[in-house]
Amino acid sequence: MLSYTFAVFMVFALIDTVRPTSNVILRFHGDMQNAINDQINRELHACYTYMSMSAYFDRDDVAFPVIAEHFRDMSLEEFEHAKKLMSYQNLRGGTVSLKPIPKPKLDDWRSPLRAFTEALNLEKNVTGYLYELHQLAGAKSDNHLQNFLDEDFIQPGVVDIKEIANYVTQLTRLGHGMGEHIFEQNLSKKNT
Repeated sequence: MLSYTFAVFMVFALIDTVRPTSNVILRFHGDMQNAINDQINRELHACYTYMSMSAYFDRDDVAFPVIAEHFRDMSLEEFEHAKKLMSYQNLRGGTVSLKPIPKPKLDDWRSPLRAFTEALNLEKNVTGYLYELHQLAGAKSDNHLQNFLDEDFIQPGVVDIKEIANYVTQLTRLGHGMGEHIFEQNLSKKNT
């Protein structure tokens, strides 16, 4: 009797651990799914970092409300990217597997120049991994994923990198103090 109970338990244990195969999956390799999950995590980390920047510049002792709003918008954009990748993963029959989001490098961003410099590095990093994901999709002959990445991520990422690089240059030229105030006024005009 004990061996029968054990056998029934093992069958149910196996049933619980076997993931059903998606009916829509077609030419969507497991390593592609893993790479997309990694990219989702990178997008969420960028979202988290920009939210940290927004909170810092919104403090009463820092008082750069327009810069805070700009980083809040950047955070929401990265969150939308993560959501779009999750939807794509499900569309193709993959499995979304979320991972812990690393803490931002800093809590005290000290200046707009420092924050925008970090934002530039972060955007280059995230976009660089998108290029790698694109290359992996090419190696797997996944044209659908390549087109998705080109249109929804890589092209806008290149534009974002250029825009943030311009901000870093402007902040470097304008300097600390009144220069930061002038930068924020110009950013306010751009956002209206």
